[in-house]
Amino acid sequence: MLPYLFVILLFCVGCSCPHLKVKREFVGRVSLASTFVESPDPRQENPPKGEKLIIMWRGVDVSFPNILLLQVLYRDLTEEKFTYSIDRSWGIKEWDLLDAEYEKRKGVLAYKASLQQLNGAIVAEYTHALFVKTVDVDAF
Repeated sequence: MLPYLFVILLFCVGCSCPHLKVKREFVGRVSLASTFVESPDPRQENPPKGEKLIIMWRGVDVSFPNILLLQVLYRDLTEEKFTYSIDRSWGIKEWDLLDAEYEKRKGVLAYKASLQQLNGAIVAEYTHALFVKTVDVDAF
């Protein structure tokens, strides 16, 4: 009985290596809770429009100061970087691109999220399949 309990415990504990995942969702009328429960909602008149990225991490060693670096490549081919401080071994961060800013940027083309220590060492990384490093041609 004891060997079986040990094997089950081993599978439940899982990997202790850092894990990072990014999920992309579109925001609109269908993302409002009032759409599904058919309750009155003034936002139904003019629902938000855009996209959001949900960044999830777990297994990060918090004895080292860590940062979450999010690089977003927009459909208008501009790029922006965001930095967030990480103080827990697990967590969720939502990033939104809504309404006027969404219209201006034409949406999100690709993204890359990295969990890094302050010295620059990468702990975990998630890269969208279309993400490429942009090159500034004006610099040449």
